[in-house]
Amino acid sequence: MRQDDVPSRRRRLVPLAAVCAAGLLAAACQGSSAGGPSGSGSGKPAAPSVRLSITPATGSTGASPSSGITVTASGGKLKTVNVTGAGLTGTAAVTGTLNAAATSWHSNWTLPVSSTITVTATAADPSGRTLTQSSTFKTLAPA
Repeated sequence: MRQDDVPSRRRRLVPLAAVCAAGLLAAACQGSSAGGPSGSGSGKPAAPSVRLSITPATGSTGASPSSGITVTASGGKLKTVNVTGAGLTGTAAVTGTLNAAATSWHSNWTLPVSSTITVTATAADPSGRTLTQSSTFKTLAPA
């Protein structure tokens, strides 16, 4: 190999080295930092694995006041249950009891008749990801 070919060969390799470096940089920037262990790379956090069930279901009409409200969490634990509606504050607020495992909540007393009630519950899965769900229903109106 001739000595004067070395600089010429180096000049030809510089663009190739630049393309390789750019490719490595692009690959490093696309690493999955928010995708978690799933490796999806989508950047979206994984959905919580906990599921909530609220009875009466949203949109129900004529819900029995004596049946009360039941909220259950599967695959996680209930964190909060809030019941709202016209006049449901202070001593008229709807309260309930959470079971020892924090997976079920049931209202303590009969619900008011002819009322529109909204229940909002939040639960967390074992990883701490939370899910909030609401149900708005109407209780039975006396005839």
